[in-house]
Amino acid sequence: MTTKTLIDLDRLTLAAECLKALAHPHRLRIVEMLLADRYTVGELAEKCGIPSNIASGHLRLMQRCGFLAPERDG
Repeated sequence: MTTKTLIDLDRLTLAAECLKALAHPHRLRIVEMLLADRYTVGELAEKCGIPSNIASGHLRLMQRCGFLAPERDG
């Protein structure tokens, strides 16, 4: 039997936190949309069928986890 080095538990904890950040249908839809094009918060909210403040909260969470970088235009 070969001995394999396991991933450090701290790194697994961080990975689990990142996966939790994506584990929501609206956040997954937002990521799907942003991978294809640029959208305003209002556009994302409308396509997800949620208020803009909720969409902003989803975006902030994904930004804190490093999935998104903020970009202001105008």
